[in-house]
Order: sequence, then structure tokens, then C-alpha cells
Amino acid sequence: MSITLELDLPDKLAAEAKANGLFESASLSGLLEDELRRRRAGQELVAALSEIRRQPGPAPTEDEIQDEIAAVRKSRRRAPTRKRIRAHGSLAASRLASDLPSDERRTRLR
Repeated sequence: MSITLELDLPDKLAAEAKANGLFESASLSGLLEDELRRRRAGQELVAALSEIRRQPGPAPTEDEIQDEIAAVRKSRRRAPTRKRIRAHGSLAASRLASDLPSDERRTRLR
């Protein structure tokens, strides 16, 4: 689909935008996509806030919120994640070592 836009912009703004290539189709598409993404995120935030406000009972205290945050962070720092990182690191080291000539490989892997 093709759309032609006519804008009424201050001269200084128009000149700077043009000098920076912002009137190109790709640039304008990117700007519009970014703005649409921001607006969707804002709408989702408002909807989530409304849902939270509709929940029965008192709002959680600051300490309760901090406890929940700490619990989530703790669950993300569990050992399996660390083991995966170590395994990937070892794999990368063995791949790098396999690129070396065999006499250097034995020396560097010790």
C-alpha cells in the first residue's frame, strides 16, 4: 500500500529531518512502527493496571512486593542456569582448541 503524506512542519525541523534522512520511506516506517509499539505497550499497561485495581482485597504492601521480586530473582539464579553457561563455555573452548594444530592443542588444553 502506498500513502502520500503532506506535513506542515517548522522550517528548521523539516530541514534537520531531511538532512538526517527521516523523510525516507524506511525511516518513516521505522518511526511509525516504534510509535505504534509504544502506544500498544501503553494500552497494555493501562489494561493491566485496571485489572490489578479490580482485584478484591487490600493492595499488597511495599514489603510484600519486594519479597515477590526477591523470590523471582532467586528462582532465576538457580544452579541449572549456571551449569548451562559453563557447558556452553566449555563447548566454545573445545571448539576453539580444535582449530589449533594438534601439538598446540595438547599444550593449551592442559
